[in-house]
Amino acid sequence: MKSSRFTSDNVLHENDEVLLLMIAFGSPPTRKIAADELSRRGRDVSPGDVALAVMTNFYTLGPTFN
Repeated sequence: MKSSRFTSDNVLHENDEVLLLMIAFGSPPTRKIAADELSRRGRDVSPGDVALAVMTNFYTLGPTFN
């Protein structure tokens, strides 16, 4: 199920999830690069957006980690 955050041009798009995962799991320099890129794209990012990306992708990729 997709969140409504993907429907407006002012908020995140599906291809931004990779950057959110970089923020969640990357090293501090990687987090800065990802945050700067999202900012450059004009995206508003909250901790909830990062958490939703992590939960969505772990649900999808979960069996990979078993």
